[in-house]
Amino acid sequence: MKLPYELLSGITAFIDGDIPALYSCMLSCRALHDAAIPLLYKRIHVSPPKIGLAWQVLEDTPGRKPFATARLPTHTSYVEEFTLDGYITKVRPSRQIPIPVVDKIPDTLTKWPNLRKVTITPKSVTGSSVRNIIASLKNCKSLKSITVNGFAMTEECVSDLVALEGLETLVLHQSTGAFFLRICDWVEKIKNTLVTLNLMGDCGSLTPGILRKLTPHLMHVHSLAIGLSYSLTNRDVFNCLGQLPELQSLRIQYYYQQSALPDTPGLSSLRHLIVLHPVLTYKEDAEALSSWIRRLTSSSPLESLETIVPNYHGPNLCFDGLVTHLAHRHRTTLTSLWMPAVHLRSQALESLLKNCSRIRHITLNISFNTLRSFPNMSNESKYLKSVGFQVCDHPHLIVDQMAAKKLFDRIPQLRKITVNWVTWKGEWVLGGCEGSASPEFIISLVQHAGVHSPSRSTLSKEKAC
Repeated sequence: MKLPYELLSGITAFIDGDIPALYSCMLSCRALHDAAIPLLYKRIHVSPPKIGLAWQVLEDTPGRKPFATARLPTHTSYVEEFTLDGYITKVRPSRQIPIPVVDKIPDTLTKWPNLRKVTITPKSVTGSSVRNIIASLKNCKSLKSITVNGFAMTEECVSDLVALEGLETLVLHQSTGAFFLRICDWVEKIKNTLVTLNLMGDCGSLTPGILRKLTPHLMHVHSLAIGLSYSLTNRDVFNCLGQLPELQSLRIQYYYQQSALPDTPGLSSLRHLIVLHPVLTYKEDAEALSSWIRRLTSSSPLESLETIVPNYHGPNLCFDGLVTHLAHRHRTTLTSLWMPAVHLRSQALESLLKNCSRIRHITLNISFNTLRSFPNMSNESKYLKSVGFQVCDHPHLIVDQMAAKKLFDRIPQLRKITVNWVTWKGEWVLGGCEGSASPEFIISLVQHAGVHSPSRSTLSKEKAC
């Protein structure tokens, strides 16, 4: 019996993004071919490597980067996203020659009628290839999202970039000073359609004056990211955020300031917050960050909070006060807490699980004793689906399958457990044991990162009890 196309499309949707698997489906039979083709060509990725003779293999490699065949008339309507990264540079030491694929990109972009998202973030550029690609974007009538880095924001490219209209998402990595001088006029032109503005990475050229000039054009923005700029004070940032009534998602870089915190910005629509901050060394640093987050979110129906510390190797500072505040102030809305570098004691974790009835995902830094008492705390968290713990006093601890099974048995609503970056996943399946027709709960190892060292201890079934 031939399966309907709708069912096959649902099946292939599970491997969306897995190019080799989609390529295999395309070759298997006509029915799967028709279902896999739209997903195979949905996202086109060109990434020239740094190797000297790599230009010879930059055309199609079966099952990897179907750029050449995406230019065929039968496939052009499927392409929705295009990404260019890698090294756009000379490939022979004797003379500079253009990379064949890159030369074809400007003309190809105009042949994709449904192209909505373009990402241009090369690591190195030689010649005018990127400029030609940027210039061709004005002919992409369906373009709604663009992501670029410093190599695409040069003086030669900026005029073509700021001429683009109708954009909904604008992501800028490592913006240059010259580009910030033009960004205000660009955002003013697309202010009626722009909903996402991400200023990522080093934003040292983003001054208080530019931010004040930019703010009136962000009234309809739902998602905003502001990178690191030491010229921006808390008052500058809070004043800007207080004028964005529709802001729902914020990603922001925090750094310690000695001045007193300004009044709350009144973010009545903010639901998702990501805070990037440097390594915290002293207790006062942790208290300052906690106060900053509390002030920022005091008027918000916060649903998720994430803190990111690059290359964290500092002390395990306690954030009990912040988490206890979140457990009471946002108890009816908080669903996700991802703070792997934030240490929490048993009492604060118990308060979080008891008060936040909708909590679904938590990732925290705890002690081994807290880990052992965790199952007794989670009885009231009926929506808790995944937990992640860094065990500060047992950094090499491994949770084996028997211990994972014990945790899943004691917390039946859980579906994913991570301890020291070792992840176990549990799911109900039919025929899990020797083709049985009855459902069975199967536990499988998802991630096993760096746990081959013989010096690591193991959390056995007895310890998990």
